Amino acid sequence: MSGLTLCIINHNGEPYLRDTLAAATANHQPFDEVLLVDNASTDGGLDIARECFPAVRILRLGRNRGPGPARNAGAREAGNDRILFIDNDVVLLPGCAELLCGALDARQEATFAMPAVLYAKRAGTVQYDGAGAHFVGLMIIENADLPVQELSTAPREIDSLITACFLTDRGRWGEDPLFDDAFFLYFEDHELGLRARLRGHAILSVPAARCLHREGSIGVSLRQTGAYTAVRVRNTMLNRWRILLKLYELRTLLLLSPALVSFEVFQFTGALAKGWLCHWLWAAVELAWRLSKIGVGRRAFQRHRCLGDGDVLTGGPLPFNPALSTGRLGRLAQGLLGRVAELNWKLAHRFLRRSIAGNPA
Repeated sequence: MSGLTLCIINHNGEPYLRDTLAAATANHQPFDEVLLVDNASTDGGLDIARECFPAVRILRLGRNRGPGPARNAGAREAGNDRILFIDNDVVLLPGCAELLCGALDARQEATFAMPAVLYAKRAGTVQYDGAGAHFVGLMIIENADLPVQELSTAPREIDSLITACFLTDRGRWGEDPLFDDAFFLYFEDHELGLRARLRGHAILSVPAARCLHREGSIGVSLRQTGAYTAVRVRNTMLNRWRILLKLYELRTLLLLSPALVSFEVFQFTGALAKGWLCHWLWAAVELAWRLSKIGVGRRAFQRHRCLGDGDVLTGGPLPFNPALSTGRLGRLAQGLLGRVAELNWKLAHRFLRRSIAGNPA
């Protein structure tokens, strides 16, 4: 196996870092470099790293611009083309890195590979092992809450990427940054996965490779806080809109406009019902403020796409978190939206499938 860098992305991860770094620096791990990229943390996590794990190289960033820009910084700093990225709350299980590298070695057209991610507190249960791209702009989580013993171990191609733990080959990707620096938090991974697929890169799920995932970003994650924080609500709205405007073809937006408009009505009324109107307005103002930059990014991307939207996007049930639809009225509205989306997809999908001549950028 060629050289391999482990890049750990950290922001205020003191409760997690000791376990994460212990697993990362264990004798059985194949890394010839461990890089900790710190997003302007204010806790004692870096002290733990310096005192207990002196072989770990620390790259400290001046401000927290989110995990995407931090991963871009790590990719620039890494000494190897093969880079395994993990979040600060991920514990690698033995063999994870080797299996991911082996999957990329076997598929020269593949640029990314991700493992099966298990709940740290329920290691017998899969949190997810891949993702798809629903046409409304949401990520489809695959094999969520499946018992580990029911999980197939065969590698398969997937159409989006969840970046708590993933391997990439910098040489296969090219010179462009991996992540869009404009995405502060949430959906930055879906934007990368969808953009990569539309540019012709393959993404692999390697379920035999496994890691444990703890509670998520301190002060932000739903599993860690037990609530939908303002940062989460605002950025999921904003970044979904960005994905639609940057990556989708114009004909896709037109053909799927009945479902997309219905989704926006559902989202707005849901925001009103939950007291999130201020979050919706914040996202809308941010989108308007950034429209010109989104347009620049759109033009640059559309020149390099190799696949049509219909080759990557999919329909099916809307991938909502059940906690978002409470009460009879909410469930009825979600059911109606689902029927509109299903019908729209059936009518439009056959006009969206096409390949575009060209090679991956």
